[in-house]
Amino acid sequence: MILFWLFSAIQSWGYVSGLNLLGAPYDFRYGPSTHFNKRLKALIEEGFVQSGGQPVTILSHSMGGIMAHFFLKQQNQAWKDRYVRELISLSTPWKGSLAMLHAAISGYTWGFSRGVNTLAIRNVQRNSESAFALLPTNRN
Repeated sequence: MILFWLFSAIQSWGYVSGLNLLGAPYDFRYGPSTHFNKRLKALIEEGFVQSGGQPVTILSHSMGGIMAHFFLKQQNQAWKDRYVRELISLSTPWKGSLAMLHAAISGYTWGFSRGVNTLAIRNVQRNSESAFALLPTNRN
């Protein structure tokens, strides 16, 4: 719901989907991949060209913030200076998530428990590549 509101607000500021408002959907079950990073890099470069050579703003949400940060760490400084103005991350679990700890131990249904076997979902959650990036941490 909040993402729909945010998308609507951004469009009301004059951004046009497919022109200067581009999206890079990310499947949170997977860890960072070379394939996703290649697509994201091409999308950022496309946005740069479409904006007349202006560096782009990367807006991420939730796990997307961690993946965007990982992506940017893989790029050299000259590329970032040319193509990226800033990274804005919304609701990114930078220090991990207790919900993921719950999911790894006993399965967590995020409120959708009717008819869901938590032990079955636990196996899926334990095998999601991104799960370990969400375990709570004190790293900086």
